[in-house]
Amino acid sequence: MPYLSRAHPKTVLLVVEEPSIRELLAANFRHAGYLPMPAPTVRDGWRLAGEVRPDVVLVDLDAAGAEEPPFTALCERDPGIVVVELGAGGVPEPGRPCLRIGKPFSARELVAQVTRQLRSLTAPRAPARRRALRVGTLELRADRGQVRVHGPVVTTSRSLAPVELRLLQLLMEHAGLVLSREQILQAVWPGDGASELRTVDQNIRRLRRRLQQAGAADPVVTVRGFGYRLQVGSD
Repeated sequence: MPYLSRAHPKTVLLVVEEPSIRELLAANFRHAGYLPMPAPTVRDGWRLAGEVRPDVVLVDLDAAGAEEPPFTALCERDPGIVVVELGAGGVPEPGRPCLRIGKPFSARELVAQVTRQLRSLTAPRAPARRRALRVGTLELRADRGQVRVHGPVVTTSRSLAPVELRLLQLLMEHAGLVLSREQILQAVWPGDGASELRTVDQNIRRLRRRLQQAGAADPVVTVRGFGYRLQVGSD
């Protein structure tokens, strides 16, 4: 069975009502180096998917309400998420990182398929530049290299390095969602094998200082042991 790095585990959201199946899947994913997030109900699944961006969502189609709306909608919003529909046969729709696995199934083979699917996906793209992006009191003009906080403007050449602009844009585009340090590293420094996770922490600290110098209260929340999220309002 393929294994993932245990130092930086991928998260797998298990939307499975049946406790025995949920525990079996959690044990197999954990053994392969994943971090399982059990969700006994569909409502729990959508709540967790909104709080922490999962790398994998496995949904048992026998769960009440599993298809309304379908979790495959997450693929459209974020192509980097693998959705597994358990109990559905057939071939995944073209261009979507979605697996369909019928019952009965082998938990070991299911985990192996998910791991292969994850590894086949390309690394997250660096944020594309937009004319303007607003979240709370922050307004980012990446095309001008500027971030505005309640009026003061900090330009790239004076206070924000290009990498800090990309980092802020990534956080703003996913405002309210927790991004792991590994996800941030792959998105802001794509293809840079020399960068390490501490690079993320160092640049987050620099970004916080720049925003505070511009007059903003620190909007970047540290999720201990996982990553960071940009706070929206007073959440």
